[in-house]
Amino acid sequence: MIQRADIIGCGVSGPEAAKLLAQIEALSGSPEARWREAARCILRPDHPFALHQLLYRAIYGSADGPVFFPEPADIEHAHMTALRRELGLDSHADLFAWSVAEREAFWEWTVARLKIRFRKPYTQLLDLSQGVEAPKWFVGAEMNIAESCFQAPVDQTAIVFQREGGQLEQMSFGDLEALCDRVAGGLRTLGFAPGDRIAVAMPMTAESVAIYLGIIKAGCAVVAIADSFAAPQIAARLRIGEAKAVFTQDVILRGGRELPLYPRLV
Repeated sequence: MIQRADIIGCGVSGPEAAKLLAQIEALSGSPEARWREAARCILRPDHPFALHQLLYRAIYGSADGPVFFPEPADIEHAHMTALRRELGLDSHADLFAWSVAEREAFWEWTVARLKIRFRKPYTQLLDLSQGVEAPKWFVGAEMNIAESCFQAPVDQTAIVFQREGGQLEQMSFGDLEALCDRVAGGLRTLGFAPGDRIAVAMPMTAESVAIYLGIIKAGCAVVAIADSFAAPQIAARLRIGEAKAVFTQDVILRGGRELPLYPRLV
């Protein structure tokens, strides 16, 4: 049972905590129904993440349950719904069974549907000559997956994000690709070559997404490091990953506090 003090402990003011508690206590039905209602009508993007976690655990307990419930319109326009209809199948269970039985057909459709770009096309989609235990997919193909990420109109929204203490913002595909190209171009100018390993020790921000894709676009490999890691953990991953460079930032703004990040890397 959630108490008002628990909500305040998540960083919510006393008056708002009382209001939220009344809404939470009014929830009814199955755990899935209660979480669906809480996610839609109680929790907001500007609420502390700790509050989201508190309510999720209070509803589901130790048994994890669904976090996200797609709207009927989202299901209607999903890729898998389109494939199921093309095949004349009645359910997603039938679609799953078909995808297992017809692996090559499933992946050929998926690549075409998602418009995956290959620099060099594959000569064989699936090679099982060495047995199903050692499959070779897309034999002979060459690609850079970042090149397949920017096929939407340049003014279409790519990322919806919120900076600490700020409002919801949007970044278009055009702006995201421009940042991505700056990162890729900068790496090449600095002399990094395809295959070099570049670490990213940053919180999940719009800029870190651009950095990640820019590293890939330059042909380099990403060594991802969680921003919660302590200095010894970061050092171990940099060593194991053989990173030649690191993208990071001075501090992380979280809960109204500045948490040092750069000092943990030097």
